Order: sequence, then C-alpha cells, then structure tokens
Amino acid sequence: MTSRIAPYAQSVHESRSERQCADCWMNGYGHSVNEPESSSIGVQRRARIIGGGVVLLAVITVVWISLANRRASDTSRSAVSVKIVNIKPGAALPPDIEVVVNSRGVHLKGKDPSQLRFEFQMDSGKLDIRAHTADAQRPTRSGSGGATLTRYSATAVPRIRYRNLPTGTHTLVVRLIDQRGHIVPRVRDSVSFTVRAPKLTIPASRASNKRGEGFIYPEPGARVERDFSARITVPAGFDMQPPASGSTTPLPRRYIEWSLDQGAFDVPAHSSATGLLGSVQRSATTSSSISYRDIPPGRHVLTARCVDARKPSAAQTFVLEFTVAD
Repeated sequence: MTSRIAPYAQSVHESRSERQCADCWMNGYGHSVNEPESSSIGVQRRARIIGGGVVLLAVITVVWISLANRRASDTSRSAVSVKIVNIKPGAALPPDIEVVVNSRGVHLKGKDPSQLRFEFQMDSGKLDIRAHTADAQRPTRSGSGGATLTRYSATAVPRIRYRNLPTGTHTLVVRLIDQRGHIVPRVRDSVSFTVRAPKLTIPASRASNKRGEGFIYPEPGARVERDFSARITVPAGFDMQPPASGSTTPLPRRYIEWSLDQGAFDVPAHSSATGLLGSVQRSATTSSSISYRDIPPGRHVLTARCVDARKPSAAQTFVLEFTVAD
C-alpha cells in the first residue's frame, strides 16, 4: 500500500515544483515567488518607464510643432506676392512713368518706410537718383571692403514715379522688404520696357540763325560724344550779368535758356545748369556755353533762347539738330 502511494506523491511534488519555477520566472525575472522584489526597485523601474514615455512624447511634440510651423510659413509666404500690373513687357513708354504694383497678403502700417515696404531698382539702381525719382534712397555700401554702392528707391505704398528716363531699354525690379530690412525671399517681380525718344519739334518763330549769331559748335548735323559742350554767339547788345546785390529774384535781367529735347535732359543727372530757373525743366546760364553729360545715342535737338526778363516774349531762339554717336 505504501509502495503504491509513494510514486504518486513524488509525481505530485515534481509537478508542483515545476509550476513554482515557472511562476518565479513570470513574476520576478528570476526571483522566487517566495522572494518578492524590493519596493524601491519597483518604484525605480516604474519611474524609468514613465520618464522614457515623457521624453518620447516631448520629442514627438517638438517635431510636430516644427513641421506645423514650416507648413504655416510656406503657406504664408506663398500667400504674399507683388506684381507690376500697368507695364507690359516690351512696352514703349514716355520718359515720365508711374509704376503700379498689385500686392497680395501685404499689410502696410501707414506710410512709415521703416515698416514693411516696397523696394524698387531701375537698371540695377543706376537710375534710382533724385534726378529721376523723389523716392530715391541714400545709397548703401555693399560687398567686401564696402566698395560697391547700391542704389534703390523705397516706398510705403505700392507705386512709384520715375521722370526723365533716358531713351533705350530699361529693367525695373520690385521686391518686398520686411520690418528688419531683410528681403522677403521669392517675393519679387520685374519687367523690361523701352523709353521712346520724345517727339522733337523745332520752334517756328525765330528758329533761323542770323549771320554771325547762333551756334558756334556743334555744327548742324554734327556727331558728338555722349558728353559734349555747346556754345552760341549772342545777339548784339545782349549783355548778361548776374543778379544785382540784394535782388529778390535769383534771375538776372538777361540769361540764356537751354532746352535739350524739350527739357528731357535738363536735369541734374545730365546738366549742371538746372538750378537757375527753379522747378522749370530747363537749363539757364549767364554765359554763352553749356555742357551736357551722359546723353544717350541718337538724334537730338538743342534750343537756346536769349531771354530779357523785361521782354520775355521777344526772346531770340536758336536751334541746333545733331546726333550723339553710339
């Protein structure tokens, strides 16, 4: 009887031992169920798990915010644009023009140019001077050593005016500048056009030169350089003197009024004798000669009027047609 029970008891004991072994590996990672973990070890393990989850969540959040900001920036940038709307590419225009820009997504704050503004450059800034636009800015130095002068014009409104542009082909670029003075990337437009030569007319009255009077040089029909001088022989008795001391007017009694292509080139950029007549687009001298510079190639007409302030309607006029060589 005893011998029959012994094998059965041994079998039950072995099964129980195997279950205990399995339980110890399932519940304690090698610790017996009869040897529970230390409470401090369990707390540390749970803290590490929670900390790792928090770090992972933070990384995911940062990446998501970065991607969202990039998409928002790209969307905002694509919503901002500038476009020149009133000048077609290749158009033939007069020397005085107004440029209108259509701006989308641009919010200007009043007329303060230190805020968001439009920057224009005509022929890489060569014509962004006071002689051609009132919005010309003080040139800034750029490049290594600060040797290059960068000229531009700036406005707080989407339009600008240029005047007395020389004949030929020109390229205008408009860009958007932010509040920090930085160029907004990819927000720009440009257009190329041609300024046609003004229609030249010769005054009908007193246009012929009398013998011994009129232009000495250049000769009629002559070819001259871009920088040239002209001289006339004034009528007999036409004595020119500077204004009298204490005079209320800067004009002398007698002076010569010069007009190159009906005043198109009587501006400081081309003539040094433009201040005597104030805002009138003519040159004036109290001598019988004048100099012009940087006149574009082509046919031109120069008019000289000998004006007596007491009898302005009786001014004698001399006219010269000539050509500036290429």
